[in-house]
Amino acid sequence: MKSVRWFSLLVALVAVCPLLTACSKSDTNSSVPGGTSPTAVTTPLSASSPTVATNVKPPYPGLVDKKNCEAVGGWVINGKDSTAPVKVEFYIDDKLIDTAPATALRPDLKSWSNGLHGFTFKIPAAYRDGKPHSAKIKVAGTDYEVPFIQNASGIQCPAS
Repeated sequence: MKSVRWFSLLVALVAVCPLLTACSKSDTNSSVPGGTSPTAVTTPLSASSPTVATNVKPPYPGLVDKKNCEAVGGWVINGKDSTAPVKVEFYIDDKLIDTAPATALRPDLKSWSNGLHGFTFKIPAAYRDGKPHSAKIKVAGTDYEVPFIQNASGIQCPAS
């Protein structure tokens, strides 16, 4: 139960942090209460560098929050319609291993939507060989990669 509370706090921080860091006094819009604009704010890095959006929301909020020698799992939500199912693809070493809908119940996401946004993929025995492998989860039909909670997408499992 304690880990569910911590995870819920993490989800809230991931959702709120971009909004807090992107606002500045010069970003005003008289039609929005408080004078801040809900649109993406851009900030030049230097006079010669391109402009970078600082509060762009991901099209598919989610995280890969489980990774061990047995499975990789997490959650993903369609940013435009939180009740729409999302299909995800599991890759190891840039090879497509499996595709499945992210529809497993995640009780920690019920405050966000219906909670049916989880996914889990089993690590095939062929990749439990003691060698390092890269793993990634992509939203099917897109180039969007669901981020790993600790930016650690490597897998190295002892030979079975």
